[in-house]
Amino acid sequence: MAPFHFWVPDIYEGSSTSTVLLIATLTKFALVALWIKVFGELLTGFGAVWQPLFIYVALFSIAVGNILALSQTSFRRIMAYSSIAHMGYLILALLLLLLFLVLLRLF
Repeated sequence: MAPFHFWVPDIYEGSSTSTVLLIATLTKFALVALWIKVFGELLTGFGAVWQPLFIYVALFSIAVGNILALSQTSFRRIMAYSSIAHMGYLILALLLLLLFLVLLRLF
């Protein structure tokens, strides 16, 4: 997510390839598991409160990640900013999934 991922380009640029792959995959898996557990099961009744906030955070992540990736010259920094944008896409997909699951419970 954009406001919290400004450390990612520096880590991607200064680390080895295996470390970058580990950071790129494990953080996304951990975030997905956390989101499904916390927002899918524990806070479903408060969806009207947290869903609009995360929609804005996701759109901000997509915009910031893609705009900042355009001005980079290092491939690793491009990949890092692309990863920030991908987290925004992932957040939007998870929000739609959780909304779909809530709708399935209603019918």
